[in-house]
Amino acid sequence: MRGHRRPAAAVVWLTGAAAALVIGGVATTVGVLRMRSGEPAAPAVTATAPALRPDHITLDINNRSGFVAAVRGSDASRQFVSVRDVTPGTGAGGRYAGEVSAYEPGSFDAAPLRAGAVVDVAGHDARYVTDYSFAALSEDDRPHRGPAVGWPDPSGVWLLVYAAPGERRTRDDLVRLAEAVTLAAPTQVRTPFRLGSVPDGLAVTYVRAIEGGEDSGGMVGLSDPRRKASSAAVYDGAPYGTIVSLSAAVPDDEWAAEKATLSGRGTVAGHPAWYTEGRNMLSPQGNGSTLTVDTGRCVVRLRTADRSAVTRAELTRTVEELTIGDCREPDTWITPLP
Repeated sequence: MRGHRRPAAAVVWLTGAAAALVIGGVATTVGVLRMRSGEPAAPAVTATAPALRPDHITLDINNRSGFVAAVRGSDASRQFVSVRDVTPGTGAGGRYAGEVSAYEPGSFDAAPLRAGAVVDVAGHDARYVTDYSFAALSEDDRPHRGPAVGWPDPSGVWLLVYAAPGERRTRDDLVRLAEAVTLAAPTQVRTPFRLGSVPDGLAVTYVRAIEGGEDSGGMVGLSDPRRKASSAAVYDGAPYGTIVSLSAAVPDDEWAAEKATLSGRGTVAGHPAWYTEGRNMLSPQGNGSTLTVDTGRCVVRLRTADRSAVTRAELTRTVEELTIGDCREPDTWITPLP
């Protein structure tokens, strides 16, 4: 494989060149459904919304609600946010509140919601079910079942509010969070890096940003541009079907301990780097590889599902053309796609 070469562009961070990637995305929607029918069947789409770039989303949380989005991103036809409750008394950084997903028109199966109880969400009807079923995030995970509240927006976008595996939320908790959900003009998902090139045949179909805290950082997933969105409840890593993942995270004590065990240190783009082969989150069978680069302000990892399909040279070239910033300072982050 050969990486796409793009004309160089001015950058403001450590290194890199800019690239424009043309990729399909998620429908743009505005408004909240106001209906009083007992059946939340998918309504007719009121307008044809333009496709979004993978680093743009329309799903958000009302900043006057007492909730904030701590993780946000997109996965093909699905947008998602992980939410924290920051109302007084919740402590420093708040506490976990739940998950919200928005599904592009025609990409969501509403049948599991139809047997649920009708609940009021900010003046419109939604459905509450106690055992909504989510797919496993990977081949090594088990499916998750739990309570959820769902409803359609007039544009045809479906919204789903629920809790992550291992978290407990009551119906009232989920309804309160649902009332804070908004759909508005596209906003940018920002990460500590910007891509310059990707291997031939792959496109960015997944973007995820953790905004603030010790775990702050970002990830993009490269795959066949036709890959469908994951049906898992949460995104702890790259979704199933990802060919290459690129992540950047804050250097911490765990990384310091890991670094001490690595051998074969080299240099990529002027930074210390390590290349290893074997198992990783994309390749439980051991066919993958990982290129890790320590910039001092970020630990950047590129993982492959199959090292014979995406070579070490391809990973090195991708890093050489990255713009890499400071993982500790989310206010300075930029969009991963120029």
